[in-house]
Amino acid sequence: MIKILYFDTSAIIKYFIKETGSELVRLIVDKRVENSFTLHTSQISLYEFPKALNKKVKNGELNHVQMKKIIAKSKFYFPNVFRVRDFKPIPGFRNSKDTTYLELCMKHDLKVKRNGWDARHLACVINYLRCFGGVSRPRVLTADRKRFPRMIRAEGFDVINPEKISIDKFLSIVNS
Repeated sequence: MIKILYFDTSAIIKYFIKETGSELVRLIVDKRVENSFTLHTSQISLYEFPKALNKKVKNGELNHVQMKKIIAKSKFYFPNVFRVRDFKPIPGFRNSKDTTYLELCMKHDLKVKRNGWDARHLACVINYLRCFGGVSRPRVLTADRKRFPRMIRAEGFDVINPEKISIDKFLSIVNS
């Protein structure tokens, strides 16, 4: 049984920087093979990731040297650990219509150039991972406190906030 976990940028950051929720994220990533986890993200994370790190530098949470080391280390993790799903064409075996980023912006009242990044993550989950169900139904990891978790639930997916769940609770959810 494969357990599909989609990571938004806020969850991926927790692997590279110690903060609330990092312990769970590191366990998921480091024990992914033995727990049958497949980890996915969107190409928007590749864009957001260095911006999020740069923001941490500006806030004094990181220095430039640390940021450069994390970015260098992440070059292995993005294609090999966090599978960037929307780099490749959408699988042809699905028979439902794809949901566009713009449709999700309209549906969830997002502004395309202002706060529409979450719609890009959600479009990836819907279009690339919706064919999985049952015990392999995708779950989305995010530490976002804004509207993104509501959008995920509205589209029928489960949200796991690594800042608000214990390792035991997480394991009981994904193993049920």
